[in-house]
Amino acid sequence: MRGLSFGQVVLVADEVCAATGASVRDYPGLAALAGATAPRLAGVPVHADGDAQARAVAALTRRIAPLTPTRSANEVLAAVLVDVLAARNERPAG
Repeated sequence: MRGLSFGQVVLVADEVCAATGASVRDYPGLAALAGATAPRLAGVPVHADGDAQARAVAALTRRIAPLTPTRSANEVLAAVLVDVLAARNERPAG
């Protein structure tokens, strides 16, 4: 299962900001999101499958809320990250 780098998450966030008028308020939060896309513990993937990956990334995006000022921008970011991960892992988008 492929994840996203911090730089890739920042690029996605920048595009969401351009589309929604939001701005990034939490770059460390974006770094945490990147780390959550494909975490491993002792070399074993933490996410059981792509659906678990999508649920975890969407939930963490909502919890961290790295974009301001709107909640809707963070919802868009969550949805776009899930779609990008689905495309990288060649599975249907959420």
